[in-house]
Amino acid sequence: MVVVVFVTQMRKGPSVLAKVVCLQVLPEGAPSVGVASPGLARLIAAVAVAALAVRNSVGPDVTPGLIVAILLSPVWLPSLSRFRGGRLLAGGLVAALVSGYLLAILGTGHQILTQAQLYSTGLILTLIGGIGVVLWSRTYLSVGAIGVCFGVGLVVNAVLGGATGLAAGNPLKFTWSIPVTVLILSLAALSRNKLLDLVLLAVLCAALTVVDARALFGVCFLALTLVIWQLRPVIATRARSWLRTVTFVGALVVVIYQLSTALVLDGALGTDAQVRSEAQIQASGSLLLGGRPELGATTSLMAHRPMGFGSGVVADAEDIAVAKRGMASLGYDPDNGYVDNFMFGDEVELHSVFGDLWARFGIVGLAVAALIAAQVVRCIAVQISQRAAGGLVVVLGCYTLWNVLFSPIRASVPLLIITIGLLLTVPGVAGGQGAARGTAADAGGTARASSRNNRGTAVAAISGPTP
Repeated sequence: MVVVVFVTQMRKGPSVLAKVVCLQVLPEGAPSVGVASPGLARLIAAVAVAALAVRNSVGPDVTPGLIVAILLSPVWLPSLSRFRGGRLLAGGLVAALVSGYLLAILGTGHQILTQAQLYSTGLILTLIGGIGVVLWSRTYLSVGAIGVCFGVGLVVNAVLGGATGLAAGNPLKFTWSIPVTVLILSLAALSRNKLLDLVLLAVLCAALTVVDARALFGVCFLALTLVIWQLRPVIATRARSWLRTVTFVGALVVVIYQLSTALVLDGALGTDAQVRSEAQIQASGSLLLGGRPELGATTSLMAHRPMGFGSGVVADAEDIAVAKRGMASLGYDPDNGYVDNFMFGDEVELHSVFGDLWARFGIVGLAVAALIAAQVVRCIAVQISQRAAGGLVVVLGCYTLWNVLFSPIRASVPLLIITIGLLLTVPGVAGGQGAARGTAADAGGTARASSRNNRGTAVAAISGPTP
């Protein structure tokens, strides 16, 4: 057979931008020339984005998304340099991977699990490749279409994974709340109807109160407020500043947190959530600290081992004792199977993206977490200041910031990929336009224009015996 890669060239000023438009398998002896197919390019982009959401591993963190990203690496690698912050983040992730191995090699007295190292390596590669695939797909698909494809992938992942363990007790919260939210808001983004966006956000807020999803309810309520705020009449004449927007949103987050806490304690999210929240506040004095005692372990371990552990390194008895003391200081009883088996079983798992990156990759990993948070905050603030932030990107961005602080990195990888991939912008392109509609939202338009202009088609063929 012959695998043909069609490449179209599109001129933009003095430069020539090469874009891989499609991959096609031809029978042996077929002519190795052809016309690029924008429809096939969009199909490949759609399937690739959906695959990124499926987390069923076929090896040490070798997921369908990672396989697709490797196969499409010649396509998406140039996209990293086109988007502001793309190369910086990819470089930081590579540096974190190297740092993790160096810490493991230089560390003494700790067990190193090769399997855990492979998982950490697969995680970093999945992040880099997944973000690159989403950035590339924005050439062919609108943000709404990308969200729908990703939402479908999340639904497939939920079906394949099923509701096991903690999720079995409340599958609507732990298994289905995120896929349904992403899919619904993506459909609203696809319609570009702001009223529909508001209505669906309000419906989601109401539904999430029923399924006891406290964090996601708060995020959707914040998104609803921000989308409404963007509809206010324009009365100011001075230039809009994303830094002022950050200040406003920060104050709004505090207000909504207090309001959400009051609603939970009044039983608005159900009796179970009310009882659990009251116990958490009584134990630690704070709903956040009581609900996430892993923060006590993280801060104690950071003081105990500032450089982190390293990729695949297993905590020893002293490390675990330090972590337990930190959790106990928040009123949590750490002498249980969760701490011993989940947090410090095969690897150090601190139940937060920043904590997990620090534990596995040291100071460099912590810097990457800070970079991710900074990029998300800036991109969302720019879109809000330009009144271009839809419910989908606001929910994804805010929930990603929540994950950076309070969710395990392995569970957070899919949303990290789609959020960063949708939020990064092209230099010189308005933030809202670049992220809310894509750099070439009508992908077919770009590919069709290239095909009509016929400014050059290069074909690379790899021949081999038919199996």
